[in-house]
Amino acid sequence: MKKFWNFIKNDAETELLFNGPISEDTWFGDEITPALFRDELSKVSGNLTVWLNSPRGDVFAASQIYTMLKNHPGKTAGCS
Repeated sequence: MKKFWNFIKNDAETELLFNGPISEDTWFGDEITPALFRDELSKVSGNLTVWLNSPRGDVFAASQIYTMLKNHPGKTAGCS
């Protein structure tokens, strides 16, 4: 399955790139869903810089992802 997020590990920080619609469910395999994202975020430690390029999406799914990022143990900075 093709994912529309990518974690890029730098020295002391990780960059998270979102490219695609955010949805509660995946119909075409090109959506970012909270369930798919949760497992991968749990593997990342340290600080995150988030780059968001999402053309549309579900506000409830986006809110779940936002909460996961907010609760991430490292410092999280956002860019759009």
